Amino acid sequence: LVAPAPLVHVRKGALNMYDLEFPEEITGTPRKRKDRGEAVGVQLLMNYCFGHAASEIVMFPYSPGVQFINHKKRGYNAEIRWSVSPHHRADWLETSVNELFQKHHTGLIFDIVAIRDIQPGEEVFINYGNEWDEAWNRHVDEWTPVENAASYVHPEVMNKDLKAPFKTMREQNMDAYPPNIQTVCYYYLPDLSVDWEDKRMAARQKVAGRDKHMITVDWLYDGNEYDNNYLRPCDILDRNKLADGKFEYRARMYNQFNTEDVDMIPDDEIHVVNNLLHEAIRFAEKPYSNDQFLQNAFRHYIGIPDEMLPEAWIADNSWRR
Repeated sequence: LVAPAPLVHVRKGALNMYDLEFPEEITGTPRKRKDRGEAVGVQLLMNYCFGHAASEIVMFPYSPGVQFINHKKRGYNAEIRWSVSPHHRADWLETSVNELFQKHHTGLIFDIVAIRDIQPGEEVFINYGNEWDEAWNRHVDEWTPVENAASYVHPEVMNKDLKAPFKTMREQNMDAYPPNIQTVCYYYLPDLSVDWEDKRMAARQKVAGRDKHMITVDWLYDGNEYDNNYLRPCDILDRNKLADGKFEYRARMYNQFNTEDVDMIPDDEIHVVNNLLHEAIRFAEKPYSNDQFLQNAFRHYIGIPDEMLPEAWIADNSWRR
C-alpha cells in the first residue's frame, strides 16, 4: 500500500464555473451568476478528481501525499483499487447516483497500491487512462493564448520592487497597470479609532446625487505586523511626497471576498483614507484573472479503469461500444 485515499464524492456539474456580476463600486465582491444555464468553465479541482465518462460522479482524494502522485502512460509503478479497509463503504458501490448524493459524508476509499517494488526517492506514478491522455494531447494541439495573455504579469513580480510610487487613478488612465493587476491596501476598520462609531457618524458626508455617505479618516499604524486578512482592493486617489522622500497616499477602500462582517464597509458608505503609508499598499491579482480561471485551461478528471466503475453509477452505456 502506497497510500490510502479517502474520497469526497461530487456531481460533475457542481464544479462548473459561471460568469458573475460585479455590483457597481464594490471591487471583487461577486453577487450572482449572469446565466444559470450556461457554464463558462470548470474549476481547477476537477484535475485532481477521479471520474469516468459514463458517470456523473467524480471523487476527490483528500489524504496527504496523494497529490504528489502523477501520470505515466507506460512504466507506471502503482494503481488505484477499491480499498479493503473496513472504513470503506463497499455497499455504496451498489448505490444509485441519486442515492449516493443524499449521503452528505464520506465513505468511499481508494488504495494506491504498488504494482512493483518502488525504490527510495523514486517518484510514484499511476496511469490516468486513455481518455485523460487523449484529452491532454488534444488540448496541447488546439490551445491558443487568450486575449491579453502577453500583458499578464504576476503580482509577486511587481511586489519585488515597491520603491517606485504607486500610480494614482488619474495616472493609470494614461499609463495603466497590467489588466490583471489591482492595488490592495491594509485597512482594518476597528483599529482606526477607539471611538470608531462616533468618528463614523462625525465623518459621514452625503455624496451629492448618490445614496451613499463619504467616510474620510486618517490611517493609523500601531506598529504591529501587517495582517493579510485586512488587505482589500483600493483605488489610489492622490499621492504626497514627504520631506524624507517617502510617499503617503489618499485611497478609497473596497470590500474583499474574505472580509468579515465586523470589517465590512456598509453598502451605503464610501471609505476614503488619508495619510496611507507606502508600505501599506501592495499589488494583487484582480478576481478571476489568474490562469486557473482561464476558460481554455486544461480541465479533466483522472480516469477510473472501466472494470472499477460500479454498474449502479453508469448513466451512459455508449462508452462500451
